[in-house]
Amino acid sequence: MERQVDELLQIILHYPHLDSDTFVEKWTKGEGSFDERERYAAFCCFAFNLLYRVWKFHHGDAAKIDEMILAREIVHRHKGWWLADSFNEHAYSKKFCVYVNSFE
Repeated sequence: MERQVDELLQIILHYPHLDSDTFVEKWTKGEGSFDERERYAAFCCFAFNLLYRVWKFHHGDAAKIDEMILAREIVHRHKGWWLADSFNEHAYSKKFCVYVNSFE
């Protein structure tokens, strides 16, 4: 699992705009090329899938999750994607959705 956390960081190093507030705001407004928007959606899917795996591994223990991955940063920056894709509420467990939605 730590390897996947490192992989997430590598993606951010190769495509820093995906984790940029400026780009995320553009995405929220429907701006950006098709490729940029698709890459961002894939990045968010990877990030939230990884967060879900970490959440399951630590049985929802927020303190342990935070030791492995910066959940608050991921959710805070990319919550627009999370909320925009209604499939997320059906794809993940209800308890995980409550966890993600607890971040403001």
